[in-house]
Amino acid sequence: MVPWALIILDDLPETTGIHSFDTRLLLLNEVCSREGWTLMTTSHEELPLQTRERAGVSLVNQKIPLFDNQQAKELLLAHGAPARLLNEKFVSFLQALARNHPMVLTAIARYLASARWRISSEVIDGLFRGDYAEDLKPYTQRLLKATIADPKSRELLYRLNLAGYSFTKEDVKRVSEVDPEIDLPMERLDDALGLWVQRDSGSRFLISPLLTSLGSTNLPSATGRHVHRVLGLGIMAKGKLGPPDVMTAFSHFHSAGDYDRAATTLIVALNALTRLQGTVPDDWQITSIWADCPLPEEIDLTLRLHLRSLQVIARRQLGKDVHYVLDDFDSLFARAGQNDGFGVVAGAVGLAVDLGGEEPTRINRYLLKAIMALPSLALPDGTAIKMPDQSRFEYLFWRTALGVKSEEELQNWISTVEQLVILG
Repeated sequence: MVPWALIILDDLPETTGIHSFDTRLLLLNEVCSREGWTLMTTSHEELPLQTRERAGVSLVNQKIPLFDNQQAKELLLAHGAPARLLNEKFVSFLQALARNHPMVLTAIARYLASARWRISSEVIDGLFRGDYAEDLKPYTQRLLKATIADPKSRELLYRLNLAGYSFTKEDVKRVSEVDPEIDLPMERLDDALGLWVQRDSGSRFLISPLLTSLGSTNLPSATGRHVHRVLGLGIMAKGKLGPPDVMTAFSHFHSAGDYDRAATTLIVALNALTRLQGTVPDDWQITSIWADCPLPEEIDLTLRLHLRSLQVIARRQLGKDVHYVLDDFDSLFARAGQNDGFGVVAGAVGLAVDLGGEEPTRINRYLLKAIMALPSLALPDGTAIKMPDQSRFEYLFWRTALGVKSEEELQNWISTVEQLVILG
């Protein structure tokens, strides 16, 4: 018999207190206690209360902190990082990417070392794409198969991986109902608690950074798109959205290839932004999404018109350049037909209020076409719209009149009003 011994179980995963792991831990602790040995465990998560109570004083549970910035600096230095790069801001950025996980940070360090620590825009883009995680994927996949034997349970994790860093119980239910349906989702989630999923607060959970590195590679494309769609719909169902919600929902719809809903999400956000009093900073760069490139052709033309007009208004409020979005609205406006009346009217009226005093000739053209579209006005889903009798859009021509600065603009205004009279 060994007179005294110390047994250390390092870096234990989070457990539930009723898991088979807890049972084995208690049995080991009982043997250690009988032999007069000390059993110590270390973990970022504290052992469950019922496990600690049953173990008694013979089990020492040492809670350890997450990988901190000083340790991160030492790891980066060991991989050849120049000292000039290791300021608090840059190290915190890398730590955020790795979510304080040493293995992920090591992969990032190797990626940067392969680029000779030259932090170019291409290297930064690679960090955001997760290029550094390629070497982690085989290890993570083997570990996942070894610890989660059931294929359906692994698929549930693959689907939850698309939710981002955190998810809710409602998200678990939503993604499990995507065809092919996964039964007993909460039971399967409980089996993954600890190594792959951690509790955050309330009904929220955190996905392991290692699992995040796998992305969507293990899901069929169609399943991945459907999962993204239901996750986006779940966010929109909240009703009141903040900028992070908008960005996440947009990302899900974009990944799902559901560009109409992606555009609608931006329309809702920009409409709210333009109605706020005063200039509100766009810290999340919502006004910059799709602002310097063509909109996907899959988006309904009515939605594209509405979105572009709101982008013009919102970007002007922030003092941002609007040449591209305004010119694109102009091109889309010229293509608009009878079925695009809602976008024509919404865009023309919005821009008339915002730009009427600055570009009267352009706005006159928009307003005239909008008035012609009023009799057949319908929502994008085909629902007819009957405008109130007191709606007098022609009054907006007085706003463009105030913007007239040349004889040519005056002649355009008179000609437009004459056409308006002819239309009756």
